[in-house]
Amino acid sequence: MILCFAFTSTAAADSIKGRIKKVDNTFLLVTKTQIAYTLDFTNSVSEQQIKRLTNGDFASVTANFSSISPTLIYVSSVDYVGLNMLTGIWKSDSDLCYEFSTFTRMYVYGLDEAGHCVRGDDPNDFGKYTYFINPDVDEWNMLISSNNSEYVGNLNIITDDHITIELFDSRTDATLGTIVLRR
Repeated sequence: MILCFAFTSTAAADSIKGRIKKVDNTFLLVTKTQIAYTLDFTNSVSEQQIKRLTNGDFASVTANFSSISPTLIYVSSVDYVGLNMLTGIWKSDSDLCYEFSTFTRMYVYGLDEAGHCVRGDDPNDFGKYTYFINPDVDEWNMLISSNNSEYVGNLNIITDDHITIELFDSRTDATLGTIVLRR
C-alpha cells in the first residue's frame, strides 16, 4: 500500500477528457490543449474498456496524476466514450435520419422530398438528443435523453456502415424496439 502512494498523487481523482491515440502498446489521452497523457490503469476493467477504442475516439476518464511524471495518469474508471466511427449521418430502415453531430449530440429527422438527409433550421422539424456511451468490457451501453424523454440502449456495431441500437424505457426497462442504421 505504501508503494502505491509513492507513485500516485494523494489528491482526489480528476476527470480528464481527450482523444485516444495508440502508440505501439501504449495508450495516450490527448486533451484539447494538446497535452498527451500516458494512460496506466488501476484495474483491468478500465484497461479493457480503453483497449476497445481506436485512434481518434474520445474518452472521459477518472484518474490520478502520477507524482513521478506530469504526463502519466492512473485511470480508475472510464466515465464515457465517443466513437469516431459513429459520427455522421445514418439512415434507419424507417426512413429517418440519425445525425451524430458530436460525441454527445444527436439529431433525428425525416428525409427531404428528394430522399436525402438534410436537417433544416426549424427546431420543430427534428428531435435533438444528448447521448452518452458507457463502455462495458464487451458492449456499448447508451443513455439517450431529450427535454421530455430518456432512454437506455445497447449499441451494436455490425460493420463500419451498419449498426443497431436496442432501446429500452429507462423507467420500466421495457424493450421499445431496435433501430437499424446504415450509412
